[in-house]
Amino acid sequence: MKIELDEYYDAGPMARLLGKRNPKARMLDQSLLMGNGAFTISTMAEGAGLDTGTVFAYIRHLKSVGWVRSVGFVGKKRSYSFDMEKMRSFVRWASEFQGLRRAE
Repeated sequence: MKIELDEYYDAGPMARLLGKRNPKARMLDQSLLMGNGAFTISTMAEGAGLDTGTVFAYIRHLKSVGWVRSVGFVGKKRSYSFDMEKMRSFVRWASEFQGLRRAE
């Protein structure tokens, strides 16, 4: 089961480009799936197959460059979303890259 999960986590364009099991690649690939949808640190960790400390650290970085914003709370947990408007060029590139991979 672990192998199948790793294949899922590493199927996106950033994992293909930056290498398998790369936490930053997995989170950026998740951004393509989630769009502007809200998430918590724990839901991102689960969706990307990462620990919460790794997710928290990279979320702080993505917030500093404007790609992630705080959007409120889910219960007592802070929720975030990707700012797809600011990520537009990345999303466009990733979509084209995935299209090229499918054509291979």
